[in-house]
Amino acid sequence: MFSSSLALGATLGAGGLLLFLNVIVLAAILYQRARRAQRRRKRNSAPSGGAERADAEGGGSCERERERGEAAAGTCVAAIAGTRAKHKQVQEKRFKSFIATEINRTKNELKRRVVHKPFP
Repeated sequence: MFSSSLALGATLGAGGLLLFLNVIVLAAILYQRARRAQRRRKRNSAPSGGAERADAEGGGSCERERERGEAAAGTCVAAIAGTRAKHKQVQEKRFKSFIATEINRTKNELKRRVVHKPFP
């Protein structure tokens, strides 16, 4: 009914279409990853208050200094150190909260498990 060349052509056409779709999906995934990484870098390199003050005074920002490949100015280093210290404080606060929650959960679990039996 059908010739083998027609079946071969249909198979190759469908395979080529699926390969093309896979390439498009791969390109979209790589593009999204690159955008996320760029946003993450931009968010992590956002200047804090010290660098903004230096910018207002004409000292330049950390981002501009990095773009030009210059060494970071004292205000830029202070801004980065301040951001790291703030980040560390937030992490410590979250950790303490997590530990307190786990201790309370464990205490409650032990209270439920303990069965008080009178001594004979």
